Amino acid sequence: TLTARFEFANPRLALKPGMYVDVEVLAPSAEQLAVAQDAVLDTGTRQIVFVQEGEGTFRPREVTLGPRMAGHYPVLTGLEEGERVVSSPNFLIDSESQFQAALEAMKAGSDDAGQAH
Repeated sequence: TLTARFEFANPRLALKPGMYVDVEVLAPSAEQLAVAQDAVLDTGTRQIVFVQEGEGTFRPREVTLGPRMAGHYPVLTGLEEGERVVSSPNFLIDSESQFQAALEAMKAGSDDAGQAH
């Protein structure tokens, strides 16, 4: 929802100043590579997607994206057609950080196991 000002002919005076209307803007679009909004990790200065490089292997890749439309971003640079991206990178990063923390805790626990207290 936004406030906008449009100027156009209104010969039958059907539209009144300050009137609320629903507007649908139709813009021509070409077929283009796009990624889902949820697949993009936006750091504020960079936009990153995680590309699958093998079974269970993902690599971050910086991309340049166009304006969001209908829940998707057109990809301007950084990806090629057919590459697979993670649909929820925040989940992947959170899971990885939790996994690393669990490994560190296990390592710390095994180091303590051999010591008498």
